[in-house]
Amino acid sequence: MKTFAVILASPGSRDRIEDVASVVARDGSGSFGVLAGAYRRVTVLSWGLLSFRKGDGTREYLAVAGGVFHFSENLLRIATTAYFRTRNFEEIPSLLETELRRREEGIRKTRSSLHSLDLELMKRLTSLTEGGSP
Repeated sequence: MKTFAVILASPGSRDRIEDVASVVARDGSGSFGVLAGAYRRVTVLSWGLLSFRKGDGTREYLAVAGGVFHFSENLLRIATTAYFRTRNFEEIPSLLETELRRREEGIRKTRSSLHSLDLELMKRLTSLTEGGSP
C-alpha cells in the first residue's frame, strides 16, 4: 500500500505523521479524501475534524481550527492556528473544552492588563492637564 507523510504546523506546535494511507477532510465545498499519489491539491479547510488512515489500518483524528491544506508530491502540509491530534475519537470534545478554557483565560488576562493600562494612562493624562508632572 502506498503511503505519504503529513506535516502539521501551528504557532504552538509542529508534528510529522509518517505512513499515512488516506486523509478525509472538509473545506467549503464539502468532504473530500486524498490518497497517496494523488494530484496536487490546495484548499482552505473548514473548522472541524480530519481523519487519517495509517498504512497499518489504524485511524487518527485531528480537530483543526480551519487552516490551509496543501498536498503535493506525497507530502501533505496542514497549517492552522490550532489542532488537536488523537487516536481516540471520544477524547476530542474534552480536548476542545480544555483549549477553549485556556484561550478564554488568556483573553481575560489580556483584558485585565489593558484595563490596568487604561487606568494608568488616565491618571497620567489627568495629572498633565491639572499642571502636575507625570
